[in-house]
Amino acid sequence: MVSINTASRARYGYRFLKRPLALLTASVLVVVCVILIGFNTLQRTSAPRLIANTPSLRFRPDTASCRFFLAESAIPHGGLGLYTAIDIKKGDFAQSMADLCIYVADTPKGTDFETHSWARDVFNGDFEGKNPRAACEGFATLFNSMPPGVSTSKLMPQNVNTNAGLHRATHAGAGAVSHYFGIWSKAIQDITAGAELTIDYGDFPYQKGKKYVAPKHDPAWLLENGMCIDNIKIQQAVDPQMGRGAFASRRLAKGQLVAPAPLQSFPSRKAFARQKPEALFVNYCFQPRGTDILLFPYGPGVNLINHSSQKTNVELRWSTNPYHHKEWLTVELDDYFKLDKPGGIILEVVATRDIAEGEELFLDYGSEWEQAWDQHAENWKPVDGADRYVYPEEMDNTEPVRTVEEQKNRPYPENLANTCFTPNWERDFGVMRWKQPDFDWPEGNVNCHILKREKNAKGDDEYEVSLNFDSYDYTFDPKTPRKKLYIDTHVPRSAIGWVEKAYTSDLHLKNAFRHTIPLPEHLVPPLWKAAIQ
Repeated sequence: MVSINTASRARYGYRFLKRPLALLTASVLVVVCVILIGFNTLQRTSAPRLIANTPSLRFRPDTASCRFFLAESAIPHGGLGLYTAIDIKKGDFAQSMADLCIYVADTPKGTDFETHSWARDVFNGDFEGKNPRAACEGFATLFNSMPPGVSTSKLMPQNVNTNAGLHRATHAGAGAVSHYFGIWSKAIQDITAGAELTIDYGDFPYQKGKKYVAPKHDPAWLLENGMCIDNIKIQQAVDPQMGRGAFASRRLAKGQLVAPAPLQSFPSRKAFARQKPEALFVNYCFQPRGTDILLFPYGPGVNLINHSSQKTNVELRWSTNPYHHKEWLTVELDDYFKLDKPGGIILEVVATRDIAEGEELFLDYGSEWEQAWDQHAENWKPVDGADRYVYPEEMDNTEPVRTVEEQKNRPYPENLANTCFTPNWERDFGVMRWKQPDFDWPEGNVNCHILKREKNAKGDDEYEVSLNFDSYDYTFDPKTPRKKLYIDTHVPRSAIGWVEKAYTSDLHLKNAFRHTIPLPEHLVPPLWKAAIQ
């Protein structure tokens, strides 16, 4: 009844994002950085219009009309790559559905999650708590890197997160799904069919003087060798208790590949059980019964296929694609983890019957999961104060923001804090005029306090704000000398937003549902079973 798994890195390397003013530099998998444009409400999450022309090629029956594919990268040693089977015009969306990230605050050090996941800054996730990192799924994780002038796409930031309609005061599923949904990408040049979709990581060590060629496969090769990742669209689930759901974007025949699910393996679930509640990440993982292993799928849309034992129309199988290293599943667990790389083993979601366009997809998670959910739902009751809790998406971002002085008489919800989007990071104490940033990463958001509000020459509100680069300190002392504050003046209303204070979001609800999805017994490798027994 809660959405299925999420994803992580599809690449084998790392990238780095700089955090202002000596905040820790966060390492990120080479597979991408993120974020984006998105929609402020869940009802607006259907796939955007793509102005493109389908090439006149002979499609296999299971790839008819498919627009995006997963296949071997045309970049040497690039692993898996993301491809378009259509022409995409500059400025149009370069993917067919939004992606999702799952944050873990207080990320366990010394674990694979610390290195195989995203940086703290993206998606405003750095406000969740200390040392936050995120595992992400979908298109954004599959982009490989190419330098400016060669890369095809740009990831855009999504600064407003949604609770999928699961309010902590009314829904047992509150805290069981991620709020970090809405990653999209746009084409920064005209893209032709067969091209591998790439972005510029910004800090990738490109060779000086080398002439880079845009990676591409012949479209006919792509249609023959690629795995379609365009059969799913994301929208509100038919049952509102489930939050978001995955729906068929076209008619699917029985036995047809619905979506590939490359896996990232984590050897120890115990690392995520140190938190109370256990990290949300586990809800999005498969787990072979009897083991401590977590298998994390990052295929587009796969993590949003909900559970049903009655309406099941898809199932899992190990991929027969040559990119799937089936031989890795024939060794003992210790040896497997010596071989494993993200995306090295691949599950597939397959239709168990004909599925109509627009029909919601359901996977049977098994009786163990269903019983756990039913028990949780039966015993659930809202936490104290849930009826007073306000989510950032509920705030009106068009109204003037109250100053610190005004909030003494008209305080904002106690769980929320203001953020200001500023490029003025690396600076000394003192006053500086705000300017329009030349970047769009959410890492530009910092905590801030509103000192003054006044009209500019055009009659628009502008603000003087005190910036606080510590994500966990929400205090403000008006007696502090201005020369010891970071102050931006002439800040527009559009640069001021809202976040939930650290450790207050639904991610940290003590009564949130937590349960991995058992990997079906017939898919557990024999030597893994032997180790369990």
